[in-house]
Amino acid sequence: MTKYFLVLSLALAACGGSTTPTDLGVDQAAPADLHAKTDLAQLGCGALFGCIRQCTQSNMSTCVPACLNAASPAAQSTFGALRDCAQPACYNSDAAQPPCQDPSSTACQNCISTNCASELTACNAS
Repeated sequence: MTKYFLVLSLALAACGGSTTPTDLGVDQAAPADLHAKTDLAQLGCGALFGCIRQCTQSNMSTCVPACLNAASPAAQSTFGALRDCAQPACYNSDAAQPPCQDPSSTACQNCISTNCASELTACNAS
C-alpha cells in the first residue's frame, strides 16, 4: 500500500499537482522552433515526377506548372534531365497520340521507363 501511495504521489507531483486537460495541453504544446521551415516542404525530383504523373490531359496546363513550382531548385534541375530525355520520344513523337499526351497513362510511364531509365533512376533517388 505504501508503494502505491508513493507512486501516486510522484505521478501527481510530476503533473504539478493537477490533472486537468488544460494543464496537460500546455505541457504538450510544441515550441515554435520545431515548426517545419518552408524549404523542407519542397518536392524532391521523385516527388515532382509523382506529382506530374497525377496530372491528366485535361488539367495539364495548370497541374504541371503547379508541380514544378512546388519543387526545389535541385529537383527541377534533376527533373530537367529526365524531361529532356523523355520529350522527344514520349511527348513529341510522330504518333497520332504521343504516349505522354496524358502524363498519368500507362503508355507514358512505359515510354519514360524504356527510353530514360538512367534519368528516371537518378530522379527517383533524389
